[in-house]
Amino acid sequence: MNDVLPPAQQNTKDEGRVPLHTRHVALHGYRRADCLYDIEGHLRDTESYDRASHGVFPKAGQPARAMRLRITLGLIFGFDSRPCVVARVATKRALALS
Repeated sequence: MNDVLPPAQQNTKDEGRVPLHTRHVALHGYRRADCLYDIEGHLRDTESYDRASHGVFPKAGQPARAMRLRITLGLIFGFDSRPCVVARVATKRALALS
């Protein structure tokens, strides 16, 4: 891993380092049949240890958080014929934490 970090951030002594948290983020873009565009994002957090938070008890490696986001973009023409970008945002908690 040290070969991808700038020299100032390289840690030549990896012993004693324990991974704690991983965040996966994926973004996908789509052109829709109605000539609008969707950008969908998916976020998932995992921990490397069992934890308890707000009455939730995810085990190590299980998702602790997950969210989805969809942004729909398109162009419309206003009353003065100038184009403007319109956006609609929808979010969803993708993981039932109970």
